[in-house]
Amino acid sequence: MTSNFLRSTDIYPDPILYGLGHQLVGKSGKEYLDFFCDNGVITYGYQPAGLQQKLYDHSPHMPQTLEYPKREEIIARFAKLTNMDKVFVTTGGSEANELMIKMIRIWNRKVNAHPEDKWFIYCYKGGYHGRTYGSLSASDSASYHKQYLNPLLPGFKYFSEVHEINWDECAGVMLASVYGYNDTWTYSHNFMEQLRILTRNNNVPLALDEVQSGAGRTGRFSAYEHYGFEPDMACYAKGIGAGIPIGLVTMKKDIANLFDAGVHYNTFGGNIWGLLGVEYVMDKWESQANNIMEGSEWFVDCLQKIPEIKEIRNIGMMFAIEFEEPIAKQVSRYCYDAGLFIPTFRERVIKMAPALDTSDNEFSFAADKINKAIKKCQ
Repeated sequence: MTSNFLRSTDIYPDPILYGLGHQLVGKSGKEYLDFFCDNGVITYGYQPAGLQQKLYDHSPHMPQTLEYPKREEIIARFAKLTNMDKVFVTTGGSEANELMIKMIRIWNRKVNAHPEDKWFIYCYKGGYHGRTYGSLSASDSASYHKQYLNPLLPGFKYFSEVHEINWDECAGVMLASVYGYNDTWTYSHNFMEQLRILTRNNNVPLALDEVQSGAGRTGRFSAYEHYGFEPDMACYAKGIGAGIPIGLVTMKKDIANLFDAGVHYNTFGGNIWGLLGVEYVMDKWESQANNIMEGSEWFVDCLQKIPEIKEIRNIGMMFAIEFEEPIAKQVSRYCYDAGLFIPTFRERVIKMAPALDTSDNEFSFAADKINKAIKKCQ
C-alpha cells in the first residue's frame, strides 16, 4: 500500500492498529512487546487509564495570556520536583534546547557583557540536541546533516574532556545528562563535578539536556541527580508527557530573571493535555520510583547470561547492547518476527527504552527473544 506519510525511518511490514499497555497490535493480529517505546516517549505504556481520564476532564488548550489554575498547579509541582525556580513550556525537545541556547546567549551579553569575544557554546562531542537549525548546530552526531545542510550556525564548539574548553571564549556549556543518541553512555562523576565547578568559577551557565534521560528513566527523576548537583538550566521532552508532545525548560532564578517578554514564545507551549501528561508521569513516579532500578537490575542480569553480547551499557531504564559483529539490524528483525520490537539504526548496537513499569516476565521474554535472535545470526 502506497503511503503519503513522509517518513524518516524504515517501515516494518505489519501495520499497527493500536497500542495497549506495553504491546503493539498489528493488522495481522500479532502482538509485539515494545522495548523501544519511540525512544522512551511511551513512559508507562499505551492508553494508560489514569491519563485517559485526565484528558477527558480538560480542554486540550488554554491561552497563555490568561492564568489557568490547573496549569499553574502542574508547573509549580514540576519546579519543586526538579528543585528549579521557573519552567517554560514548549512542544518538544528541539525547541526546548533552542531556548537554552538563547538563554546562554542572553546571559553572556547581559551578565558577562561579552558580545563578541566570549561567545562559543561548548557542547559534548558526539552529542545530539534536535533537528531545528539551532539545536542541530549544537549537535555533533549526525554526519548526514553535516554533509547536506552545511553551513550550520556558528558559535558552537565541541569537547570530550574538560581541559578542552577555552574558558576565555566560552559563553556556556551544554550537554545531555546521559549520552543517549542511539546508545547509552554515562560520564564519570569527576567529569561532571569539574564541569559544574568550572562553569561556576567562570560565571557561565551549565545547561543539561534531559530529553531522553529525564522523567525518572535513570532511576532518578532528573539524571543529573546522580551527580549530586543541579545545573543552571535543564530541558525535558519525550517521556515527560507520557506520549503527549510537550517540552519543558527549567531554570534557576538568576538566569530566569533575564527572560524578557518576546525572548521566546510557543503557541501551544502551555497546552493542558501535554501538562496533564506531565502530571500523570509525576503521579506514577511518586508511586513506582523504586521499581525502576529493580526492573533494570533484573534485565541486566538476564542479558548477562547471553555470551554473544560484547557489552551492556545502562543507567536505569536506558539500555544499549553491543555486539562484536555487525549483526544488530539482523537481531532486531529476528526479534520483530518473534514479537519483540527493538528497532536499531546502528550496525553493532541496539538501544532499548522500555516502559518504566515493565514486569520481570516481560524482561525475561525480551532477553529470551534477543538470545534466540543472536543464535540465528551465527
